[in-house]
Amino acid sequence: MLFKGAPSVVATPSGPVLIDTQGSSDLAVAGMGDALSGVCGALMAQGLEPEVAGSVGLYLSGRAARRAARGAGLTPSDVSEHLPDVLTETTEAETDLPFSFVIFDAEAAR
Repeated sequence: MLFKGAPSVVATPSGPVLIDTQGSSDLAVAGMGDALSGVCGALMAQGLEPEVAGSVGLYLSGRAARRAARGAGLTPSDVSEHLPDVLTETTEAETDLPFSFVIFDAEAAR
């Protein structure tokens, strides 16, 4: 199951509960769930398991929204437009995840 919110959650009956902190309330607009479903579906079509596709799809969509930097004016088209940029981002950070494009850049706790 994928629960959209702040934070968003991906959970399965037998697996870990995964929390996504990339997204914000800016993503709560008409059509954003459709865009997220498309990203997740594309990832599953490439062979990712549903829970992994959901987690990575949430991350990619949230990161693309941050790159768009439109705030409350964000649209699903903005997210789609910035997805290629997210997929080609590089960082010096190291990860144990099999996705080189996933970086942890959450804002510091306040």
